[in-house]
Amino acid sequence: MTHFAFFFRPVIFMALTIVAVITTPLSAQTIHVAVKNSSSTQRHEVIEIDAHRITPILGSEIVVRDASGIEQPSQITHDGKFLIYVSVRPKGEANYTLHKGKTALHERYVGGRQYPERADDLSFENDKIGFRLYGPATKKKGEKAYGQDVWVKRAPALMLDSIYALNFSKNNEMDRLRKEGKKREADSLGTATSYHLDHGLGMDCYAVGPTLGCGTPALMRGGQLLFPWCYEEYEILDNGPLRFTALLHFGEMHGAREHRLITADRGSHFFRTTVWYDDLRQASSLAAGFVMRPADTESLTMGKNYAAYADPTMYPDKHNSQIFVAVAFPNGVNTISKLPSTDSGNAGHVVGIVRQYQGKPYTYYFGAAWSDYDIRTFEEWQLHVTQFLRQREMPLTIVCR
Repeated sequence: MTHFAFFFRPVIFMALTIVAVITTPLSAQTIHVAVKNSSSTQRHEVIEIDAHRITPILGSEIVVRDASGIEQPSQITHDGKFLIYVSVRPKGEANYTLHKGKTALHERYVGGRQYPERADDLSFENDKIGFRLYGPATKKKGEKAYGQDVWVKRAPALMLDSIYALNFSKNNEMDRLRKEGKKREADSLGTATSYHLDHGLGMDCYAVGPTLGCGTPALMRGGQLLFPWCYEEYEILDNGPLRFTALLHFGEMHGAREHRLITADRGSHFFRTTVWYDDLRQASSLAAGFVMRPADTESLTMGKNYAAYADPTMYPDKHNSQIFVAVAFPNGVNTISKLPSTDSGNAGHVVGIVRQYQGKPYTYYFGAAWSDYDIRTFEEWQLHVTQFLRQREMPLTIVCR
C-alpha cells in the first residue's frame, strides 16, 4: 500500500505552508537552523526539513537543541521529512542546532491505533483534540456511522488508550450484573466507566451517525451528499512523537473508490486531509464539512474559505459545554453552503464545495476544540480559525547552514 503514499508525495508537499531554504552544501557535523516568522502573530507549529539533506551528514540519530541548549523532540516521517516543533515570536527568528548523538526519550504529542476492543475504531489524537473513524466491523453490524467522530480532551497528554481501557474494563461485570437482575448496579458501573462521560481526561460527547460528523469528505451529485461508509483498509505511516499519519481506503460506492490521507501534528487544532478517488467517471462535486444540531443552529460562521460552528454535544443538558468544529480550505472552494437536513436527528450540514471535481488529490483541513479545555468560547474559536488560515498564507521560512 505504500505506493499510494509515494505517488502523492508531491501533492502533499505543495499543501504545506513552510518554506525551507538550504543556503550552502551541508558538510559540517553541526547544522544550524534558523526559523523566521514574517507575520505579526506568535507561531507554534511543526516545521519540515528535507531529511535527505540532513541524514547523509548526521545519520538517523539526530539531536536537536534550541537556543538555550535544551534538547527538543524531532521525527523523520515516512515520506522523508525531518520535523521539529518550533516557537517563534512575531517578526522574529528562532534558532536550533542539529548534531549527531543519541536522542533522549521524549514525550509523544501525537498517536493513534486501531482499537479492536471497540469493533475496529481507528482513533488518533494530538495534544489538542482527537478523532475516530469507523471500520469494517462497524459496517458489518449495519451501524450507519458515516463521518469522523471527535474526542475532546482536558489536557495535552495522550488519553485514548486510558479511555478505551476504562470503558471496556468492566463490560463483563456489567453483563453479569444485568443477567442477575441487578440493573441499578450495572448502570452505576456503566456511569463510572463510560467514555461518553468525562472522568477527568476527556470523552466522546459528539454525535455522528448517518452524517459527515466533523470534517469528512463526500462526493455530491444532484445537490445530494453521497456519504462514505467506514474504511476498508488502513495503514499508519507515522506515529509520533510530532506527527501522526494514516492512509485509509474505502470500498467502492457510487462507482468510485475513496482514499484519504490524514495528518495530525503536535500543537494544532487542525488536521490535514488529502482525498482522492479512483474510477470517478461521472460528473461530481467534492464536499467536506460538518453536521449541525437541532439544539443549536445559531453559532455558525461561514467565510470565503472556511466554516466554523459551536456544536452543543450529544446531551447539552448533561455536558453543559460546546465542541467547536471547523473546516478550512487554503486551496479554495467554489462555495461554502448550508445543506438541508435529510434526517430528523440533525439540522443539515455546512460544507465547502469544489465543483467539476475529477477525482484528483485535494487537500483541506478539519479541526475541533472543546470549551472545557484551551479554547473557551466560540468567538475565540472563530479568531483561531481565521488566524490558522492567515498563517497558511504567511509561511515560516527555514534556513539551514
